[in-house]
Amino acid sequence: ENQEGDTENRGSYNFSFRMDGPQFFRTFSPGSNSKEEVAGLQEVKHIVKPYIKYTYQEAEDQDDLFFFDRLDRLPEQNLISYGLENHFLGRISSEDGGEKVGEALLVTLSQSYNIAEKRDPDQPDDPQPFSPLLLDIEFKPLGLPDQTTLRIDGELAYDFHKGALVRKNLDIWGGWRDTINVGLSWRNSDEPGVDVEQSGEVNYLGAHLEWEPISTLKLKLKTSYNLDLGGKVENRYSVTYQTNCWAVTLAMIDRFDEDEFTFNLDLTGIGSF
Repeated sequence: ENQEGDTENRGSYNFSFRMDGPQFFRTFSPGSNSKEEVAGLQEVKHIVKPYIKYTYQEAEDQDDLFFFDRLDRLPEQNLISYGLENHFLGRISSEDGGEKVGEALLVTLSQSYNIAEKRDPDQPDDPQPFSPLLLDIEFKPLGLPDQTTLRIDGELAYDFHKGALVRKNLDIWGGWRDTINVGLSWRNSDEPGVDVEQSGEVNYLGAHLEWEPISTLKLKLKTSYNLDLGGKVENRYSVTYQTNCWAVTLAMIDRFDEDEFTFNLDLTGIGSF
């Protein structure tokens, strides 16, 4: 209810669909025309898959809502997106004499065309409907020991309107069993925010650690460091105790200008508060 006691309802609808084109593939062995293995790799299958996607998010007045960061706004979208996915599947020899098959590399090149931007009456002389050209790379080695994981994600975005790279991201994740996971990340972007007052410029390093010493206890640590200003962005610490029916989480967020403490109780199948 608002201050007058009247009930207010707010909603926003969206719609999207994706259509994949014909797939092309080729299977080859690293040892040229022979069956020779390279680093245990027997075969590589390269699959090329084009796609096109349409996304619509209605325009909604959100000026009366709290604004903390860009996640607090739903931007209007009327996009036609298109891309080309390159899947690389590998077959390798395992230590026990068997074989492992899986996707080791995914390379995606994509871009969007903003129909709403093209029709924007506020900038009829200089519309910029094309999004930056995005190159996304996901690499997951296949020849790792059992119960060990490693994933490397890289992202580059080139803005043809500016003639420059506007986004450079890198994530490295590793884990062992379900006990410990470690992540390192780098974010570098000078893309605009939702409002003209928000530049969207970021340049920081991040680290993430999750440790589950026993099945009912999980510890998390997340930190980020601003490379431009030479100081921390924030540190997050949390402890979670969980059972089959409920879980309790205590968390602390240490920012450069404030500290925040939270307590959360989750009831399985019911909700949380």
